[in-house]
Amino acid sequence: MNKEQIEIMLSGIDDSYINEALNYKQSKALRALPPAVKTALRSAAIIMVAIVAVSVTVIAASRIIRKTHTEPDKMYVENDSYVQREEPDPEKRIPDFSLEDQILEDVDGDESVNWIHKKVEVLYGEYKNTYYLYDDYEKAIADHPMDRWFENHVGEVQTVGIVYQEDSDILENVTATVRLNYEGKEYNYSEEYYIHPNDNVHQFNVPLENPSNERTYEAKNKNVYTIIDDEDVMVEVLGKKSKVIVSYDNYYGVFTFYGFTDEEIHTVLDALTIE
Repeated sequence: MNKEQIEIMLSGIDDSYINEALNYKQSKALRALPPAVKTALRSAAIIMVAIVAVSVTVIAASRIIRKTHTEPDKMYVENDSYVQREEPDPEKRIPDFSLEDQILEDVDGDESVNWIHKKVEVLYGEYKNTYYLYDDYEKAIADHPMDRWFENHVGEVQTVGIVYQEDSDILENVTATVRLNYEGKEYNYSEEYYIHPNDNVHQFNVPLENPSNERTYEAKNKNVYTIIDDEDVMVEVLGKKSKVIVSYDNYYGVFTFYGFTDEEIHTVLDALTIE
């Protein structure tokens, strides 16, 4: 493994994860290696490779969460593995912005389906969005190819919205948005999976209006999250708004908490299982 490969592997990884990898020599997987091999495992990058080689389940137990960055007007993560196309995708047609939106389907569900409402629309003749609305998280997860972020939610799920976005008949991404109530307070999160990462997800960002009180929290599974407050016009109605970005692999998402204390936010993040 050369220096360039190591730098690529470590790009975007928080220092806390590197330190964790360096201290991984006491793990069951590495104790099983011959002494000569263990002696050679000096760098975080080599240790990570060794863990994967010995047991895929060791590294899969907690995916590497990308580090969150903040600026005065946004919080964001960067996908260092994204490679921009040198030329436009020839299968994608140029949209005609003069065309009106088309509603292809707009129906309520019945006993034969899990969703309670479905809507299909086409924008500018090219962008097709298919929306599903659920009132049950288990049914939504059963119907769609998303990672399961919670075995048990903190609070009660109110609704789950699923959106499929297609560009020129190419499925680009799927988004799940879950709205919950926790002891009379509301929070929600989106889980967005990009099948074909594009320019928009080279840097996934969340706009901020009046950011303050940036801090980090290391959850029980050792994932480190950045929490930032962002006051807006609804703060007097819903309470203080706090945001957290979650990003790994081709997944991007954001949690929004209204009126939550830090302890309550930590409770939710501790229940989040990125596997």
